[in-house]
Amino acid sequence: MGAIRAAKAFTGRNKIIKMEGGYHGSHDAAEVSLAPEVELAGPADSPYSVGSSRGLFQGVLKDVVVAPFNNIEATCSLIRRYGDDLAAVIIEPMMGAAGMIVASRDYLQAVRQATESCGALLIFDEVITFRLAYGGAQEIYDVKPDLTALGKIIGGGFPVGAFGGRADIMAQFDPQSKKLSHSGTFNGNAITMVAGLAALELLTRGEIARINQLGERLRGGLRRALAAADTDGQVTGAGSMARIHFTSEEIVDYRAAQRAAKEMLHPVHLELLNNGIFVAPRCEWAVSTPMGEQEIDSAVKAFSTTLSKFNPTSQRLSHSFS
Repeated sequence: MGAIRAAKAFTGRNKIIKMEGGYHGSHDAAEVSLAPEVELAGPADSPYSVGSSRGLFQGVLKDVVVAPFNNIEATCSLIRRYGDDLAAVIIEPMMGAAGMIVASRDYLQAVRQATESCGALLIFDEVITFRLAYGGAQEIYDVKPDLTALGKIIGGGFPVGAFGGRADIMAQFDPQSKKLSHSGTFNGNAITMVAGLAALELLTRGEIARINQLGERLRGGLRRALAAADTDGQVTGAGSMARIHFTSEEIVDYRAAQRAAKEMLHPVHLELLNNGIFVAPRCEWAVSTPMGEQEIDSAVKAFSTTLSKFNPTSQRLSHSFS
């Protein structure tokens, strides 16, 4: 929210572009096309702006433009179309809530070039992806945004959010400039700051590399388990994170993820719990620093056991649920 407001104030423009399925918080500008019903969301290359909650200001839907993730031609076309009044494009280098969907390098570079061409800012939401490298996903992709939003991992388990970026943009928050204010009851919470500092001191480059390797081990093991069970499935994610989609289709954007079999997620989640593995109910996995190869291998074994419970002779796991 703060990054979007800073971008609009700095550029003097009204519109932003976000990706279909992208999650950026619970404020009005972010509650657009968060998880729209595909049949109501319009053309794939120019999605409608769909409110994701009751009570939104209707004017927000006019100023939040929705683009398809990983589609260079469509996204850049929308940037050019709204360029004169486009304040910013906000994007997750890997869409988290939509399914751990990784952006292509070409896509992020194209979006960076398109925003620069029209004078719009590029905001990276690295709330999820900051864990992927010491400098976040932008270090991996070598794409430098104008503003970056952070959260979760910098709070050591406590509620937290942060944003920052180019000095000239952030100068708007200088109290002496009296351009933008940034105040609130929870800002700079002392316990969050102490916990966050401790977490970041422990999350060294070496530890990030180690848990990223464990993440690769996890994704490889999950893929082998799916193949051994003759089950259609895709494992998305990067670094220390993974997500399972029960489909044979490659997952490149929100709509591809939505076409995967959703009825699979709940029973698989519960059976994993029965086998001692706690993943997010949407079958999302995250490797943390206390883990090692033993924990990863145990998780993969539990997933294999889980798949075997659901009609292992079937071509598709979804046949087991009727």
